[in-house]
Amino acid sequence: MEFKPASKQNTTKNTWLFTNMKVIDDWQDNSQVADMMTRLYEDPKLQEVLRIIEMISLEKLDNQKESKWR
Repeated sequence: MEFKPASKQNTTKNTWLFTNMKVIDDWQDNSQVADMMTRLYEDPKLQEVLRIIEMISLEKLDNQKESKWR
C-alpha cells in the first residue's frame, strides 16, 4: 500500500475533516495502516457523512434523469 507523502501530513484537510486524529507509527506496516483505515471507516460520524453524501449523489442522479427526459 502506498500513500503520497502529502497525504500523511497533519495539514491534509480531507483526513481531518470528520475524524479525530489517528496516528500511524509505521506507514510501511500494512496491517497497522489497514487497521486504522478500518477503524476510521467504522466511525459512526463518518458513516453519517457517507450517508449524506450518498443521498446527495442519488438526488443529483434523479435530477439528471428528470432533465434528460424533458
